[in-house]
Amino acid sequence: MKKVLKILVGFLELVIIIYAVFVIMIMLSYNKYGYTEIGDNTYVSVVDENKSELGKFEVGDLISIKKTTYDKTNIGDSLFYYATADNQYIIVQDTVVEKEGSNREAVYKFEHNSNIIPGERIVGVLDKTYDNKGKLYEVLTSTVGFLLLVILPVLVIFIYQVYKFILLIKEDKVLTEEEERQSKSPIKLKPRQK
Repeated sequence: MKKVLKILVGFLELVIIIYAVFVIMIMLSYNKYGYTEIGDNTYVSVVDENKSELGKFEVGDLISIKKTTYDKTNIGDSLFYYATADNQYIIVQDTVVEKEGSNREAVYKFEHNSNIIPGERIVGVLDKTYDNKGKLYEVLTSTVGFLLLVILPVLVIFIYQVYKFILLIKEDKVLTEEEERQSKSPIKLKPRQK
């Protein structure tokens, strides 16, 4: 039973560590606009504050947006781009009505925005939608969520490992004292001969 419990605790520790590394990787993958960018994909959680800019998605969805180039973009395509609102970058979905330039220097005009958007502010096209995963993403990347779901479990593992280390030291000390006591004993046992 002890061996099974030891294996379960080890497995749980491994799962928590992998989970913590995954969440930290997500948080370290923020781009200069404040969004998670892994490889060619940018991830956006649909919340009440940005639902009107993102169109048809439901609150709680997680959207994966894949980078695109000028050559692959056509007039009438629906693109996501970075816009500013209240001194913060937000992602907006809109339809391209005009484009000029090349892959290096492109500018776009959109249906619902009179401003010209430079190509560097284009996020890309919709890659995938994860229904109801945005809420989980928001919790994991929030300060309180990170504290409760990452830092606290890792701290518990650390404390448990320190506890196991202290028990090992005590056990070693007891064994050492017992060996010393036996070596001072007047009765010496001879090894058995064959």
